[in-house]
Amino acid sequence: MRRHAYLYLTVLPLFLLAAGCTKLQTEPTIQEGIYGSVIERYGDWMPMLGQYPKGGERPIKREVYVYEYTKMSDVKSFDYVHFDMDTMPTALVARTQSGENGFFEISLPAGTYSVFIQDEGKLYCSNGDGLGGLNPITVKSGEAREVTLVLDHAVY
Repeated sequence: MRRHAYLYLTVLPLFLLAAGCTKLQTEPTIQEGIYGSVIERYGDWMPMLGQYPKGGERPIKREVYVYEYTKMSDVKSFDYVHFDMDTMPTALVARTQSGENGFFEISLPAGTYSVFIQDEGKLYCSNGDGLGGLNPITVKSGEAREVTLVLDHAVY
């Protein structure tokens, strides 16, 4: 009887725990498109003499939107990082949601796109290409390109 009690108290809880867990995806299954992580940067990143910044990064769950290549001059906005979804001048190509670990993937044909993260009901991006393009990402034929999308709530 003791042996059976041992099994119930040790092995059964481990089995139930393993059965309830799902493995978080971290590797792409797509052949062509983009995949990677969505992270939030937060806290104080101000450089201080003799100290490391106190900020951090963490993976986050967010909607990821892919639009046709969009330039800042095409968007009617006074905010340079948040954009209204309803007034985007280019077509929405695809969207997905990152998982709890920040991982996402979107199958896309070869081309150049603008990629945004949804933040507080708006589209967010903080990168450009020097030509006015908003967070441009180019996918080559047959390429699954890894990208990191950063939602920047840090102080610099």
